[in-house]
Amino acid sequence: MKNFTPAVEANEFCGTVDSFQGGEADLVLISLVRNNAHSTPSKALGFLRDNRRMNVLLSRAKWRLILVGSLSFYRHVVTMSAKMPDQDVGFLAKFIDALNRAVEAKDACVLLIAQLKGGKS
Repeated sequence: MKNFTPAVEANEFCGTVDSFQGGEADLVLISLVRNNAHSTPSKALGFLRDNRRMNVLLSRAKWRLILVGSLSFYRHVVTMSAKMPDQDVGFLAKFIDALNRAVEAKDACVLLIAQLKGGKS
């Protein structure tokens, strides 16, 4: 890692969304692993429904952004929130739409966990 500059503090390569505010890095790897399907959409997402935090998450990579999470869970949350008017997850719906368009344009890709493990998709 000697060729990389720490992104958060003098010797830190890992931090929270809040600690990364105002920073950027060549490569940003974000864990969005949540799977609370038995809750309301807003509770299931937690801080992921905060537009400001999501903006920080998605805009700090100079070269490559890697998101790890359950796309099927996020799609489920968007579908469920559409049936519950008090559950605003509009940013997530916009993100999924933008991801779909980026995949179609070959500017992004979605990998299944089986593909990462060397299994069949």
